[in-house]
Amino acid sequence: MNFLLLILITSIFYNTITCNELAFVNIGSVNVLKDGIEMYKKTFFLPKFFKSEWKLSASVCRSFDLEFATLHTRQEFDALVPMLRNNSNLLTTWTFINIMTLTPLSATDWYWVSTQRKIDYVIPWCHYQPDGEVEWCMSLAPAPGNTYCFNDHGCHYPEPFLCEKIESLLS
Repeated sequence: MNFLLLILITSIFYNTITCNELAFVNIGSVNVLKDGIEMYKKTFFLPKFFKSEWKLSASVCRSFDLEFATLHTRQEFDALVPMLRNNSNLLTTWTFINIMTLTPLSATDWYWVSTQRKIDYVIPWCHYQPDGEVEWCMSLAPAPGNTYCFNDHGCHYPEPFLCEKIESLLS
């Protein structure tokens, strides 16, 4: 219900304020390098007022002209951690990201859904993770040492989720 009301309000005031400002908090950006060259800027957003099941998170992000977040490099993950720490008031225990597995309990067979690419860095798993036989989705969770780690997660639970906006830095 909150989501439908938010869409109605944003459609009325779209010309004076952006949808993103009403629905999401911009938690920060990272410039992503490839071979030492800045390729693109990735800005991350967390929802202000709502949670979603994993399968709906991508649609919610797209409805606000964003994408469900991926962390293709360890650099992106490392840059995101302080952003999450600084916005922990918007988070519960877990925050969904756009990755799934075909093999529950696997520590390595995880794929970014938007590109179908397998994660290609060592996953910083939370202690005793992965642990679920029916946990096909992944979330980020706070960890000791003021950091975050990866957790296999049931896809059907409503949780906060991470969206992103990507801008090319190449002219």
